[in-house]
Amino acid sequence: MYVTAATLDCETPERQAAMFIACIGPDAYDMYSTMEFTDETDRRDSTRLLEAFEKHCLNEINEVYERYVFSRRQQEPGETFDTFVGDLRRLFLRSG
Repeated sequence: MYVTAATLDCETPERQAAMFIACIGPDAYDMYSTMEFTDETDRRDSTRLLEAFEKHCLNEINEVYERYVFSRRQQEPGETFDTFVGDLRRLFLRSG
């Protein structure tokens, strides 16, 4: 939404990447600083940069936490057994 509101979608990918890096905050910038790219020019390409962040952030699963959530799941009052078992299956698949 910000890209459209600031009309950054009309800018070059290099400028879009620069604006993204300027707005991400110190923790994300530290992550960016340690990311490895196949080509250093990818650091200045907004498409490649967003792909790298998505790959890094969206694919991480904390197995210990997911197992904790699974083992803490209890059937709620009024919840059907089928719904409960379906949710257990979903949690099990998510926990690895």
